[in-house]
Amino acid sequence: MNLLPYYLFARKTAAGTDPGGGGTTPPPLGNTGTFTMHLRKGREVAFGPLVMDMVSTRSDMIMHREYPQDLFVTNDLPDYNKLDQRLAGIPEDDTGYLTFDYEGTTMTDLKFGNVGEPLFETALQRFIDIAQYTKARRTALRIGFYGLTIRAWHTADVARYNAEGKYDRLMPHVDFITPSVYLPYAQEEKGAARVKQYLEDNVKASLAYKDRFPHLEAVIYVDERIHVSNDNIDTVASEIAGRTLSYASLFHRAEVMAEHVAIIKNTVYNGVSPDGIMFYTRGTENGLRFKPYGVDFHWGSHIGIPTPITGTETQTVAQYNDFFHTMVTAIFSRIDPPAN
Repeated sequence: MNLLPYYLFARKTAAGTDPGGGGTTPPPLGNTGTFTMHLRKGREVAFGPLVMDMVSTRSDMIMHREYPQDLFVTNDLPDYNKLDQRLAGIPEDDTGYLTFDYEGTTMTDLKFGNVGEPLFETALQRFIDIAQYTKARRTALRIGFYGLTIRAWHTADVARYNAEGKYDRLMPHVDFITPSVYLPYAQEEKGAARVKQYLEDNVKASLAYKDRFPHLEAVIYVDERIHVSNDNIDTVASEIAGRTLSYASLFHRAEVMAEHVAIIKNTVYNGVSPDGIMFYTRGTENGLRFKPYGVDFHWGSHIGIPTPITGTETQTVAQYNDFFHTMVTAIFSRIDPPAN
């Protein structure tokens, strides 16, 4: 069964708005206001009744479309026949959001290339062409590309991948930028100070473009899990599980996620701050398929779940949906900025 995916998108709004859907208003985050949440609609994720009930009571939540690469790309090249099929389902006067997830070789050429180099220029033009093609057919639609600006763990790489002026020719054709700060490490591995540096480095790279192109919104992707490439051993989880578990795809702890959200929202570059935060979740029918052994110990009692998320696929899906609702409310109830 192919269910529609959803991602949680959080944006600042006027103080006093209730983003939790549960009748309480979280505390303000610094001087940047409070958050509300928007659902992004893509392809595989389906939230359970707790989350959807929370959304159904909210007049300020919107659906934010996302197109995975295979819906508009063939052999790493834009496929306008595919794109036409997708756009046909969007009303001509639609003013919503659409994110294109265009990765692969084209994104790699952007990442490692420089202005004037053939591979870079070809890749950049593909992004521009998709944006122009879409805008010509859906003039009111707000569009952007996932992963731009490009994240990196090391400060020097952040500067290299997102050099000043590198994406300037693309920016007039998009309405928002959606950089990802998907963490390659657990905070327990590298420490809070190093993770804070990583978050601030990458958010500021996007804000530098927003500063030069004031029409842009900066929407920061935050993943609730540690990157799948992390093969370092989580000794605590391994001891509980009775088998060796790496950090790959394990959830961050609730207080850690809240701290990350606070850091991002309070990051400022030349007086410019982020417009939104996107929770990149995978609440699919087989939504824990990327998580080793279908088990997670990081959250546990931190958010009121006394036992690990595990079990059969059916149980896992139900548990995940309940978990995600709990995660959202936990983060927004703990959103005070960190002390330093």
